[in-house]
Amino acid sequence: MDNKRDGKRTGATGGTGGGTGTSGGRGFNSGGTSGSRGGGTGSGGRGSGVRGYATGVKLPPPRIRRTRRDNARVLMLLIAALAAIIYAFFYIRAETNRPPAGAANVGYGAVEGNRAAVCFIDVGQGDSILITGGDGGAVLIDAGEEAYADAVLRQLDARGVTKIDALIGTHPHSDHIGGLASVIDSYEIGALYMPRVTNNTKQFEKTITAAAEKGLRITAPSPGDELVVSDGLKLMFLGPRPGGEGSINDNSIIIKAVFSEGPSFLITGDAERDAERFLLDSGADLRADVLKVGHHGSATSTGADFLSAVNPVYAIIQCGGDNPYGHPDASVLELLAERGVSVLRTDISGTVTFALAESPGGNAAGSAAGRNAESAAEPSPGANAPREYSIYVERGEQNE
Repeated sequence: MDNKRDGKRTGATGGTGGGTGTSGGRGFNSGGTSGSRGGGTGSGGRGSGVRGYATGVKLPPPRIRRTRRDNARVLMLLIAALAAIIYAFFYIRAETNRPPAGAANVGYGAVEGNRAAVCFIDVGQGDSILITGGDGGAVLIDAGEEAYADAVLRQLDARGVTKIDALIGTHPHSDHIGGLASVIDSYEIGALYMPRVTNNTKQFEKTITAAAEKGLRITAPSPGDELVVSDGLKLMFLGPRPGGEGSINDNSIIIKAVFSEGPSFLITGDAERDAERFLLDSGADLRADVLKVGHHGSATSTGADFLSAVNPVYAIIQCGGDNPYGHPDASVLELLAERGVSVLRTDISGTVTFALAESPGGNAAGSAAGRNAESAAEPSPGANAPREYSIYVERGEQNE
């Protein structure tokens, strides 16, 4: 009887342990003789429970309750941060590629009529440049992909072009010659220039076929050749190197267009570093007020030495918006910015046109006078000339 009472008391003690320690609770439920063991376990459970709370069992950290006001505040901060990032992206993009208001007269829209001008036509990820002498002479360099042929034809019609004195395909890649067949079919062509390289593509075959059907002879220019387009406009062929060695890109026809009373333009097709090195070694006068950046702003073009030799005021990059090649490359943009060159891009500004004033006048800030004193001391043909020019950009619907 005493043992049973003791067992019950011990069991009760186990119950007390069960209230504090988990093991004690299980001991109390055992009852009877097992209750004694359970009581021991219970008592131990109570001690174990205390010790477990102090050092053994790792409890989760206390929960922090956020109110609706806290959640709203966090959401507003995230929205503000995202808005700042978006604003910074578009602001830098716009400011980097906006025509400098203080550098020349800047207008928006297209230039119509047969005015002396150089027009970098927006043909997406490709090149097309129309040069008009102001007295009837016209030169078209490249015509973009075949899909953009109509865009090129519209620009020619808007400028009142009825005959193309020189049609130039800088090299046989489709983003440069894709629209040439349509141009050949639509206009009287004085002369057709292409390099001594071929390409096994449908666009190249169409160009050759269209030229043959029209009885056009293809001329491969050599460095040093010149073409007088009109009284005030001359083209000088600086490349490619003779022999047709190297890549198709490095065999691009390279042209310096010089207005007798205005700026000069260096147009490089897709020429890369090897072609640039050839130009540097050739001793040709590379200085120009405007550089058409090679290969759509790829990192394979526009080396530091080459850029120093050209020393342009403006750089034009013809590329498509969000193109898969990452053109223009950040390293090229950084180099141009370091040299103080103003950049204009067709993927941002649409078609970009440099138009000469109707008659000679005083120096415009956008003329070659904007170059450094060393270059201005020995101007290249057309550089630092008295004739003003203006820049026109199209910011409406753009080809991509």
